[in-house]
Amino acid sequence: MALRSRFARLVGVVALILCGAVSAHAQSATLAWDANTEPNVTGYKIYYGTKSRTYTKSVNVGKVTTYTVSGLDQSLDYYFAVQAYNSAGLSSAFSSEVKLPAPVPPGTTVISSFKANASY
Repeated sequence: MALRSRFARLVGVVALILCGAVSAHAQSATLAWDANTEPNVTGYKIYYGTKSRTYTKSVNVGKVTTYTVSGLDQSLDYYFAVQAYNSAGLSSAFSSEVKLPAPVPPGTTVISSFKANASY
């Protein structure tokens, strides 16, 4: 039981680097995280999706601590988390979540609130 609770302490995702556009509507994100210190960790999985804590895709990246996810739609927000897994088939808890926000296109003004004038 102690191994399982220690194994669950994967250090969270520590970096998210936005990469340049791959095509007109695609982008990539490079994730980096601290390695889990358990001796029997055999790899990591990256989970991501367009809603917080609702991951619709995953990638088994093996025993590396950086990975670039490509083919992301630049008009959408993305949320990422990482899990470690060990040789016994146990997975850690999810890391902290990182958000990659959709960029605001150049020349676009974002209006957070306004009040319309009733007179003409």
